Amino acid sequence: VPLRDEGGNAMGTLCVIDREPRKLRSGELQALLDLAAIAATEIGRQGK
Repeated sequence: VPLRDEGGNAMGTLCVIDREPRKLRSGELQALLDLAAIAATEIGRQGK
């Protein structure tokens, strides 16, 4: 999932890997999106 700044600009990517290809369940995808938002916030704080 993309890491986006407050303006919506992409500034990186958060990804996960597994031993076998598979589709994420909705809860897993939501957790990944939540982690991406947290990571983007922290990256933004470091840049200020």
